[in-house]
Order: sequence, then structure tokens, then C-alpha cells
Amino acid sequence: MRLGNNADVKAIMFDMGNVLIDLDVERGVRAFREDAGFDTIGMYLDACHQKGFFGRFENGLIDEDEFYAECLSRSRKGTTRQTISECIHRMLAGIDPEKSILLNRLKEQCSLYLLTNNNPVAMFWCSRMFAEAGIPLDTTFRQLFYSYRMKLMKPDPAFYIKCIQLAGCQPEEIVFVDDSQINIDSAAGLGIDARLYVPGTDLSAVLQPEFI
Repeated sequence: MRLGNNADVKAIMFDMGNVLIDLDVERGVRAFREDAGFDTIGMYLDACHQKGFFGRFENGLIDEDEFYAECLSRSRKGTTRQTISECIHRMLAGIDPEKSILLNRLKEQCSLYLLTNNNPVAMFWCSRMFAEAGIPLDTTFRQLFYSYRMKLMKPDPAFYIKCIQLAGCQPEEIVFVDDSQINIDSAAGLGIDARLYVPGTDLSAVLQPEFI
């Protein structure tokens, strides 16, 4: 497959949030404050890299029970785990239908991979959204690299090294798309063709696909 100037692409690796799934972090922050009474949520949530116990959850250092306990200890009395889960759901704004079309086309040309700093609560909702968009995770992507399972997070070079090893590709055979410059820089430092995506723009333009 030829992709732009690279005639030897064997794998395209995508970040998820703000690349494939649109995010609305502010909507999620409002939901935590209004629905859960979690007034300090802004200390933990970020569009790219979570902080505090949210970060530890994404890094696989705490489990779901510990995560919910941390959230509930900061929320108003009577808040439930379901409310917390729904607040996380509110951060996920949807998948552009054009991206679904693009992924279904690309998967016929080369192997697709998903690389995401994420947690199991968010992935419950994300999995549903991908299925509803006609791009089920387990059939669209050859492998799914989740930070909480790998216990590694972008931009740590070890994250990408592990993904390269598991994919069985050479760095120069991979195109990686992410919306965070620090993640792009880390991947590029390993020889990966890393491309920055600006949320809300045309994803296919970043890939510049030319199929041969």
C-alpha cells in the first residue's frame, strides 16, 4: 500500500480520543459537577493526558473498584457508580460517519491498530459507539493497545516499542496518527511516520491515501 510518499506502509496506528471519537471534555466536566457534585473534577481531566487517580486508572495502577471509590469520595452523598459512568460517557461526543467510511476502506488495504491512553469505564462506552458506527473494534482493528492493559502510557517510548513488537512491524512501516504533539514527537523519535491530526479537520487529508 502506498500512503503519501511511503510505499511500504503495513500498519496504520490510530489514537482514539479526538482522532476517531470526538471528545467534549468540558461537557464531561459539567456533568461531573452538576450530576455528581464532583467540584474538583477539573484537576483530573484533560483532553490528552489525565492526572491524579484518573491517570493511575488509565495506567492500570488501580482497578475499577478503586477508581469508583476515589470518585465517590469526592462526590455528593448518594452519587452512584452508574452516575460516574454516565459522566464519563458525556465526554464522548460521537464518531463522524466519514471516519467510519474511511476506516472500513483502509482495513481492506492494510492492518489497522488502535493506541489509546484509556480506562475500562470509558472503553465500555467507546466499544458501543464503534459498533453503532459500523466499525466494531474487534473486526476493524488487528490489535487494540490500551494503556490500562499494557500498564504503559503515551508518550512513554516504551509504549510504542511494545506496540511495534506486538504488531510485528518495523517502525518505518508504520503510520501513526495522534492529536497530541508530545505523543507524535515520541513516536517519531523511534522512526515511526507520526502525523499530527487537528480535531475537527479531514482525517483522510492527514493520511493522504493513494492506493496501488
